[in-house]
Amino acid sequence: MKEKNKLQDALEKMKIRRGNDIMILFHNGDSFEAYGKDAQVIADELGLITFTKDGMLAISFPHDKQEEYTNRLLDKGYALCISEMRDASGNFITDIAEYNE
Repeated sequence: MKEKNKLQDALEKMKIRRGNDIMILFHNGDSFEAYGKDAQVIADELGLITFTKDGMLAISFPHDKQEEYTNRLLDKGYALCISEMRDASGNFITDIAEYNE
């Protein structure tokens, strides 16, 4: 069995907390990212290009597009969760792969 990486683990934990029907957007530095099935749906709905990050399908868009893109997804009936990743000290984590719970 293939071992999960930190990215896969963080996404899985968020899906358990929020529900599989909620699309998770991670605020990473100056961009927002989504992974796995969420990435594919968002790419299809918004015309974004997918790529692979740490072995997972991903999309990314700049923070200045967040309001427009989330509104478009909400208007289409999708439920979203935006995750502001922080460490135990409250500092922002700018790379989800650095996330440790």
